[in-house]
Amino acid sequence: MKKLAALLGAGAMLLAVAGPAFGMTINKAKVKSTTNVSANTGGNIVGNYASVVKAHVSGEVKVKGDNQVNTGEAEAKNLKVIAANINVGCDTCGNPGLTINKAKVKSTTDVYANTGANVVGNTAIVEKAGISGDVKVSGDNTVDTGKAEAKNKEIIVVNAQLNLEL
Repeated sequence: MKKLAALLGAGAMLLAVAGPAFGMTINKAKVKSTTNVSANTGGNIVGNYASVVKAHVSGEVKVKGDNQVNTGEAEAKNLKVIAANINVGCDTCGNPGLTINKAKVKSTTDVYANTGANVVGNTAIVEKAGISGDVKVSGDNTVDTGKAEAKNKEIIVVNAQLNLEL
């Protein structure tokens, strides 16, 4: 048992000292990647508003309007490529050597797309008022927000060994 331990110890020392001469490679990588991508067309508000507070109105309070919100499209795209410890060797060029790779990869990706808080409308507020006529609210309201699209692509390659033959 002592002879085996001594032999292993001697072999380890030989690799530590002569390893670079034989093409020994030790790679360590610690990668932390955080990506946030967002697209938003905004909080779009359009409308007609009338307010009558503590007043005497003998006619009509009218709110009319043809309101339209067209926000277009919100689109968020992300492409992330992470490569760590990629080694290229040659099998026919002699001893390809010993390669030791150690990698720790943490990747967080958030992708958001939002067409916004879109509000259209006609509003009439009458408080504490004497009105002898009508209060009318009318309108053709349209909201066209398009589409919200979020795309994400991630490519993570870690501890890859490529051996070429010549």
